[in-house]
Amino acid sequence: MLFDAFTNGFMNDIFEFGDRSKFNRSAWLSCWGPALELRETEDTIEVDVEVPGIDKQNLKVDLHGSKLTISGERKKPEEEKAGPLIRWSERCVGAFSRTITLPQPVDEKLIHASLNNGILSIVMKKKNPEFTTRIVEIQ
Repeated sequence: MLFDAFTNGFMNDIFEFGDRSKFNRSAWLSCWGPALELRETEDTIEVDVEVPGIDKQNLKVDLHGSKLTISGERKKPEEEKAGPLIRWSERCVGAFSRTITLPQPVDEKLIHASLNNGILSIVMKKKNPEFTTRIVEIQ
């Protein structure tokens, strides 16, 4: 039967723990997004993004209005031709992009980003709310 062929072939390859060379899980993990944390203080909005193994040259931070986008790429380690055959890999590799909506406006000139021990930290100064008084003429 077709279903038996499927379960005895493909499904066994996926769940076979003896010979992992048949199924390369790293192909599934090529599309990923790093974990992040957003905090708010009285004066700032702070975002920490977990990006271990990524150099700052491979990261980008963009602010468009109230949308903050963090993007980058974790490159696959170069394998030596004479090195060992990799039978199983769960490393997440490839490009990513995360966009979040900030809870309130920030001053686009007062943003600081730093990378330390695999954590990208972004600190943004909140914009001071501008309260204006306007007299509305009744017609």
